[in-house]
Amino acid sequence: MSALLGLGVAEVNARRAVDQALIRLGDEAELPAVIRAALQELGR
Repeated sequence: MSALLGLGVAEVNARRAVDQALIRLGDEAELPAVIRAALQELGR
């Protein structure tokens, strides 16, 4: 989440995007994949 916050994403939006990314990828997903998926969620 800190990577998204560092990009200027609001905390509530970053948390929601990461949550959705983890739902899609699973809890065992690696960090780079979670960040990419979260960025995709933000673009929706």
